[in-house]
Amino acid sequence: MGICVYARKTEENDDYVIYACGNSPERLYTTFKIDKAILKYGLTNPQSHIAAKDVVTILDTDHKCCWIAILGKIIRYHKENRIFPDKISMES
Repeated sequence: MGICVYARKTEENDDYVIYACGNSPERLYTTFKIDKAILKYGLTNPQSHIAAKDVVTILDTDHKCCWIAILGKIIRYHKENRIFPDKISMES
C-alpha cells in the first residue's frame, strides 16, 4: 500500500511556519506549525535528539498521521536550501 502526501505553506514568520497537508492538492485537511527555534537547535546540535512532537504543533486535523509523512521531506528541503518550501509532495 502506497502513500501520497501534499503540503502547502500557508504562513511563515520569524518564529514558525504553518503548513496544510493532505492526500491531494485539493484536500489539505491537516494543518501543523513548525517551531523554527526548536528545529534550528535540533539541526545545529545533532546530539540533541529532538522529537517531531517537540518541533510540530498540530493545529487542525482530520487525518492525524498525514503530517508525519511529509515532515522529513520539508526538513531535508530546508537543510539543503535554507528556506521552507512553498509546496512539496512525497509518494511511497
